[in-house]
Amino acid sequence: MKIPFIGEDITVHLAGGDLYINWQQDGEVFMTGDAETIAAGTFWFDAS
Repeated sequence: MKIPFIGEDITVHLAGGDLYINWQQDGEVFMTGDAETIAAGTFWFDAS
């Protein structure tokens, strides 16, 4: 079964600029594009 978009470059047009996504055959996903801080804060994660 072919999974759509595997190995293809996808461009997502967002208000802050374009986001480029590449989903690899092994399941790894690369997202690239301009980065800009829009918020800041603290995130706490408890894995127990």
